[in-house]
Amino acid sequence: MLFGKNNVANPPPLFDSFPIGTRLQIGVDAGYWIGDLAGIRYNSVIINKAQFFDNSGSPIEELRSTAQISLNLISFVSEAPENIPAKFHSKEIGDISVKEHRKLFFTKMSIIKSLDKSAGKLAEFIIRINESAQSLFNNVFGSNSSNLMQNAENENDNNNNTHD
Repeated sequence: MLFGKNNVANPPPLFDSFPIGTRLQIGVDAGYWIGDLAGIRYNSVIINKAQFFDNSGSPIEELRSTAQISLNLISFVSEAPENIPAKFHSKEIGDISVKEHRKLFFTKMSIIKSLDKSAGKLAEFIIRINESAQSLFNNVFGSNSSNLMQNAENENDNNNNTHD
């Protein structure tokens, strides 16, 4: 099930030290979610104030209070680009791109039955690939997402004007 159930009460925090309003973009097979990172539970990432977009940036469904996305459907997690180093070095795997490492990590995590037990590892991974844990996910696509929405609205206005 893509969306899971919206009955998660007080999900366990993934990053206790991150400020409220932390933003997360999660890629899935059909598009991507943007919302406030809430935590993880039962092989799912939980985001609050979630919005689901298609690949062109158009919203697919209305804003929902909580979304629960199965980890095995996640194809990428995106952070603020200025905070991502070009390369990530691991003693175990050497130099690889952050995108490759992220994909490798989430592929491995998807086979773990209970992510509640692995929240610390997930937090450690994301913090390690970022120069500043406090700025991680801050304002992710804040300006871009509003630009996408504005562009979509402008396009609708233009289409409506041409059909008068």
